[in-house]
Amino acid sequence: MDRYEQEKRVAEYYATIGEVVRSTWRIKDLGHLLRTFAEQTGLKFGWHTTAIILKRGSRLHLNSYFQHNEIHLADESVALSGKAQGLTDVILEAINHQQVRQSKETIVSFPILNAAEDPVYFAAIPLNNRESLIGLLVLSRTTAAFDGCEIDIFHDLADHISLAIDNVSLYEENEQLLLAEVRSSLARDLHDSVNQKLFSLSLVAQGLRMRAGQKDKAIESGLLEIGELAQEALAEMKSLVLDLHPHVDNNTLGELLEQHAIKLDLKLLIIKGRNLRFSSRMEKALWRIGQEALNNVKKHASVDYAEVEITCDDRYVHMHITDHGCGFQQNVTTSGKLGLTSMRERILQLNGQIDIRSEEAIGTTITVRAPLESGGRR
Repeated sequence: MDRYEQEKRVAEYYATIGEVVRSTWRIKDLGHLLRTFAEQTGLKFGWHTTAIILKRGSRLHLNSYFQHNEIHLADESVALSGKAQGLTDVILEAINHQQVRQSKETIVSFPILNAAEDPVYFAAIPLNNRESLIGLLVLSRTTAAFDGCEIDIFHDLADHISLAIDNVSLYEENEQLLLAEVRSSLARDLHDSVNQKLFSLSLVAQGLRMRAGQKDKAIESGLLEIGELAQEALAEMKSLVLDLHPHVDNNTLGELLEQHAIKLDLKLLIIKGRNLRFSSRMEKALWRIGQEALNNVKKHASVDYAEVEITCDDRYVHMHITDHGCGFQQNVTTSGKLGLTSMRERILQLNGQIDIRSEEAIGTTITVRAPLESGGRR
């Protein structure tokens, strides 16, 4: 009877794992995939907490977890050197030994996973992809520690999760390669045509201004302005062409905005959300919006400082970019000005909204909101 009950229990476990895996089959976004695995695993098995923690470089990242029968979003990150700092717990032990670890001790590295009411039993199962550690599956329940049979089954669940992560990552990489081809082609066309025409325009304006000399101050002034505008457009076009060329990095949205601010000689404070990750589609749109907003601060705000705040709830991504500069009158139409049209177009592609509030001598705040379903959380 004991053997029969054991076989029945194992069969039930694998049937439930099958349900969890089937719920993720059509998902093509990494953030959505991780949220679904955590939520469905927690719901189907009735566990207290489930989470997938990914390893990126020398850090571990937690962006979502299931607890109290619902999925929660997070922005938690810890260095893998945590053990040297005295942070020894089930998660770091599983990483350091690359083996399943169990514990009833409180988690130090990601305290958000601890239970507020009762002690829980944790299990941390390594996720491996092509013999490389990519993260951890973390499970907990209040009833008892997981037995050896369950741990063996969890290895199979971890293999399914690792394979699904690999498939989605390859899909996203393929999408990026296709996009890179289009971007490279566009960059070449812009460089070969528009750049040359702008350069010719600046030379023509300079030549006409020299011929006009002192005879007509109005003409000379107008030609000078044309030449300056052509040079400014040429500089912006070169920057655009450079940005269009594909490059490989693993920077977060916050890090990309920091790098762009440095190029503009702006001081940028990331108040919140520097380590948040989203899908490539979401990050690209928010990056371009943030880039344009910082360009406007440099050109029009008459300050060298800006603030960015990136937050995320269960439904939306929010990004606020604020400067305390000269501002502008909002009763004057801003349609088509300051790059606002392109920002509106980009956020509309995500089915999101943009709100621009400005007051003279006070400053400007640009707020964008996009639903997670349109782009996804990593």
